[in-house]
Amino acid sequence: MLQETLGDALTFPGYRVVSVREQGKRGLATLVAKKCSFHEHKLQLGNSKAEVIILEIIPNSWLKNSVFLLNVYSSPSDKRQGFASIMAKAVALARGPLSW
Repeated sequence: MLQETLGDALTFPGYRVVSVREQGKRGLATLVAKKCSFHEHKLQLGNSKAEVIILEIIPNSWLKNSVFLLNVYSSPSDKRQGFASIMAKAVALARGPLSW
């Protein structure tokens, strides 16, 4: 997982890049091995300015259960980070019905 990427064209051999970079923000990226199937989920953040990527690695022959990866960045100057809310939503998503 990378934070403050400041770029749009990230690549790394053997990996797929899932990235988020909104206007005026620093950017996030999560690299997933090409052998892994995954689903990118969306979290409704309300008025939080945090950047979020949440991925579900789909079970396969060598992975029995889904694995959820949460990558969150919030600028130190953003006083309304809402990490508790983001974590609660991510946990609810991970516990909920599978969407793939």
